[in-house]
Amino acid sequence: GSNGDVVMVSVFSGEVNRTWRFVDSAGAAHEVSLYHHPLTGARAAMVDHEELLGSLGTSSVFHGSSTTIPFECGTAKGLINIQRDGLWGFSYACVCDGRTVAEATALRRAAAETLSEPTYEGRVTGFCSSVDHAVHAPITWYTVETLERASGAEATVVHRRFRDFVELDESVRAALSGHHMRSSMPSLPAKRLKLTVDHNDAAFVAERCSHLDSYARRLTSVPHAWAAPATAPFFGVAANAREYSLVFTDKLLGFTIGKAGPKKSPQTDGVYEPPDFPAFVAAVDAPDARPRVGHLLSKISGRSTCAMAFRDIINAIKHTPRPILLHFIAKLRDDPLPPPPDNTLDTDDSENVFASSIVL
Repeated sequence: GSNGDVVMVSVFSGEVNRTWRFVDSAGAAHEVSLYHHPLTGARAAMVDHEELLGSLGTSSVFHGSSTTIPFECGTAKGLINIQRDGLWGFSYACVCDGRTVAEATALRRAAAETLSEPTYEGRVTGFCSSVDHAVHAPITWYTVETLERASGAEATVVHRRFRDFVELDESVRAALSGHHMRSSMPSLPAKRLKLTVDHNDAAFVAERCSHLDSYARRLTSVPHAWAAPATAPFFGVAANAREYSLVFTDKLLGFTIGKAGPKKSPQTDGVYEPPDFPAFVAAVDAPDARPRVGHLLSKISGRSTCAMAFRDIINAIKHTPRPILLHFIAKLRDDPLPPPPDNTLDTDDSENVFASSIVL
């Protein structure tokens, strides 16, 4: 790029993803992400994983030479800059409180060879199926094991659909757009039309599983690919949390679901917001087995519970034929459990809490 720090991307690079991470003056960590398609010009930004209002728009080679998107988070104020770079290219920068923030994807030329070997190794060790609670159709899942590279110890096990691998591949390639390490990316097994092959056929699934295992091993051996924002969450690891998933074949699941109370707003004292996830594990029948008390119920059949009402979560688990697949998030730090339901809950919600104790 013209500034010597950021690799320029051309309009022919496909969607580009850039992420910047920094700490504000109060010590709070933040993440800013930009999504931009140089050819169409479509753009959007996220601040701390929420859409930045006013960031949706168009920045193409047919528009002005520079676009500036202001943002605020915590005590910090900053700007995202999309800069035309030559006739067919763009470069990107993030400035926070007057200082340029380095890209989290480590695509700066000066640091191109300094990334260490990824801490984790991903493998695909098997496959299974469950019933989608939304449409009661079968889903094929691939078992992704994430190991600590140094010790070989298991960090977590998550289940992903083939479409999840496709989305990961697209995200990593977008993050590496314009970088020479993109050529080191492994290839996914080819998509096959359902009209020509049965995607539930055991031989087809086993062959695809083998190819995905090779893909996961190779991808997690490329430092710049592991540094892309989408990679670690796909493999179930984050700085302060682990995601894992379990397949349940029996009607009784062996744990009690509790309804999470509102959370304190990180921005305004005395203000409460809806919880990130409405349901959590309140009690378990077997203390040594997963899930564990306090873990968050994050997905049902691979679909996020964030926007679901607690009542709908209970009903989905009750009425979905088995097997059913559930995802959980375990926080690594000692956060307190979500507060118990308060006295303002209506009768139906309160009954659902008790009903979950019986059925689940």
